[in-house]
Amino acid sequence: MEPAMEAAKAEIIIRPAQKEDYPAVSRLLLQIAKQHAELRPDLFRPKAKLSERSYRKLLKKAEKNPILVAVQENRVVGHMFTEVIQQKKKHHKQARRVFYIDDLCIDETCRGRGLGRKFMEEAALLARINRCDSLELNVFQCNEGAIRFYENMGFTVQRVTMERGLASCEEATAK
Repeated sequence: MEPAMEAAKAEIIIRPAQKEDYPAVSRLLLQIAKQHAELRPDLFRPKAKLSERSYRKLLKKAEKNPILVAVQENRVVGHMFTEVIQQKKKHHKQARRVFYIDDLCIDETCRGRGLGRKFMEEAALLARINRCDSLELNVFQCNEGAIRFYENMGFTVQRVTMERGLASCEEATAK
């Protein structure tokens, strides 16, 4: 069997992130920063980096807001940052408990192998354990691959954030 085929079939374990995972998580964050910057250079920096200090702070909160990594053959090949959010009842909204997926990244060499699905299954399990009403996340409209993936996982559009650049405003008012 070819090495690439063997790697594709190697067992993938999803576990809580540890401080020793920082270099791999940082590498994955750079991959996603580069992808986002290619899609929206006006919003994202291609070399955005999470400092090790910030990562350790997040790990301290991980009991409430889990950070998970996917490991294949002792190599971190994905991560998921999450947050449990208690939304208070307001005059126009119900109180809700949300399991928010803040960041999901699969190593670009490991995409299309079911790893994202494994993360989503783990997120759903953690959401139930935390007595959440829903799983939620944000995705940029230009990230078509991610949108297709989330739709295949049963996600639907809840709200839409729209923008209008100031240059567009100036052009519209000049007419």
